Amino acid sequence: MGSAPPPDAGTLTPEDLRQLAASETATIGAHTVDHVRLQDRSSQEQQDAIAGSKGALEQSIGRAVPHFAYPFGGRDDFDDRSVDAVRSAGFDTACTTIPGTARPSTDPYRLPRRVVMDWGRLRFRV
Repeated sequence: MGSAPPPDAGTLTPEDLRQLAASETATIGAHTVDHVRLQDRSSQEQQDAIAGSKGALEQSIGRAVPHFAYPFGGRDDFDDRSVDAVRSAGFDTACTTIPGTARPSTDPYRLPRRVVMDWGRLRFRV
């Protein structure tokens, strides 16, 4: 299975992005400028990809972008240098794809994710 988007997938235009950012129902976060596995890159390349995405988005939408998500997000996809680059770029939080529940003691630059499906109310609570 390749990484190409499905044929019916559209891309946001700059205007679409600005409208989405202006809504009260969405939060815009950064994800690097080129969606590559960060751990495979030098510290400087990581810093450039991470800070570059923040700067480009903030310039486009005219407001701060405080949240980041690591591309792919698994344990082997980012490292301590990545976390340092996210922190030094000025983000407040960063999400992984590592399953788990965030607690008050969770590192805000290594937030876990919970899978949410089309579950009933009782299953969703678990």
